[in-house]
Amino acid sequence: MTKYQILKVFVPCDVLSQPESYLIGHVKKETQSVYITASSCDASAANQLPEHQLIGYWYGEGEDVSKNRTDTMLEQWINIWKDKSANVQCEAISNRTACQCTVFIYRPSDLLESVNLKQKAVESSEQNDSITSLVRILHSTNSCLCGYEISDSITVYTFMSKTNSFRQWMFTFLTSFVYLIYLPFIICLLPMQRCRLSRHLQKVMGISSTISQLSGRSAVLDNIRSCNKSEPGFRLRCVNTCLQQLIDTTLGVSLMYFLMYDNTAQYLANICLSYGDKVAGELNVLLDWLMGAPAGLKLNSQLTNILGKFFQYHIYLWSGYLYILKPVLGQLVYYSSIAGVWGLSVQLALFQDILSTMTIHIYCFYVYAARLYRLQMYAIASLWRLFRGKKWNVVTQRVDSAVYDADQLFVGTLLFTVLLFLLPTTGLYYVVFTLLRVVVLTVQGVLSRLRQLINCLQWWYLLLWFTKSPILSNGAMFQFKSFHEKQSSSTLVLNMKTTRPSLSEVVFLKSKTNIITSRYSWGTIVKNLFLGHLIYPWIEKKKST
Repeated sequence: MTKYQILKVFVPCDVLSQPESYLIGHVKKETQSVYITASSCDASAANQLPEHQLIGYWYGEGEDVSKNRTDTMLEQWINIWKDKSANVQCEAISNRTACQCTVFIYRPSDLLESVNLKQKAVESSEQNDSITSLVRILHSTNSCLCGYEISDSITVYTFMSKTNSFRQWMFTFLTSFVYLIYLPFIICLLPMQRCRLSRHLQKVMGISSTISQLSGRSAVLDNIRSCNKSEPGFRLRCVNTCLQQLIDTTLGVSLMYFLMYDNTAQYLANICLSYGDKVAGELNVLLDWLMGAPAGLKLNSQLTNILGKFFQYHIYLWSGYLYILKPVLGQLVYYSSIAGVWGLSVQLALFQDILSTMTIHIYCFYVYAARLYRLQMYAIASLWRLFRGKKWNVVTQRVDSAVYDADQLFVGTLLFTVLLFLLPTTGLYYVVFTLLRVVVLTVQGVLSRLRQLINCLQWWYLLLWFTKSPILSNGAMFQFKSFHEKQSSSTLVLNMKTTRPSLSEVVFLKSKTNIITSRYSWGTIVKNLFLGHLIYPWIEKKKST
């Protein structure tokens, strides 16, 4: 070390309350840093600690450093004391030459308990980061001395407090409870997910929101079970998942009690059936309106009559389906409420499936109208290219020039005229049933977002954040404490405190990858609707394959 080098000295705050003692720790010459991890009143005791060395001396408060031991100084030595004003002073000596020092006073427990800082220390490859090096040294010292018998004359500042037996019992109970209620699904669904031969079966099962919810939660639990238990954030992530499931189950059981109490399930089933009959009647009225002159529009009477009769027949089939379902729907809702044992999210997924089943006729109407409209738009676009002497080349996937004879132009003109004049009729049916489909998807989207919120909300992290626990600390900040300048050396003293993430960062701390975001912009969605492409779910599944 030269006179102009500044040495960074990391001092645990507990050292400042100790009597005179020798300082034990680590020296990193490449970063010009000194890390104090233990102290002892006996110099020979430092040799008892593996991978540690004697690095300095703590003189206490109001001591005169010049009167203390200088004959025991090694090649590099740190003298720390408090002056009469209770300000911390530090002097680094290398080859009998004093060097400037910056003292960082920190609390080891805050750094040792932080899962994020430990994760950064494990993943970071930077060797010149003093904070990361400090966290590494604290954890390595803790693990190194964990099974080592420490004498009474040595004080180690890196020992973490032992886990409370009650907390350990609660952790075991929560994990056992969650794995117990999801054990049948873990056994049945996960081998099927891993089997390549069942890929098509997985796609069919993925249509059901209930099966997707159960398999997704089972996959999360299986992933936690197979994770490395020595990973820094394993226990925290496991507790958060168990607490999520406990809250989810509590809400689900509450709803289950509400549905089973005083024949509520049958009452809700009757409301759904009456609503279904009312929707079927309103659709019949809507079709009668479309088969006439809707809003004064002059539509093709033959085509609108055919389409109206076709859709009315589907409503007739749907009414018969509701009539068959009427005696058993109440019991179905009653017994399906037992899914509350697996959580409110499963009940919401079940309600999504029931809603999809109850509105399947609207989906069928939408698919028929969209396919007809899409076919008509595709034919009109192709015939429009024919007029301009163009054609679509399927090999090169582009529009090329083409030469057509008179017969082709005549037939093309005839078909273009017919399709263009029939477009308002099919377009009106398409717009009406698309709006109905969008209304159903809006309700489905609200339920899906609620289910997603239950699955992704970090309850345990929020609890730790509100209690200001150091477990969530993700960085460090420094506060000025004092500065002492003299001719031989200067000492800047800073208090190091850990920082915690903001509330928004905590909410999405571990759930960013789970949040469902649309792959399409509003412009793309409007374009797909205009061209007649099917919206969710089929267009999403086509894009994901």
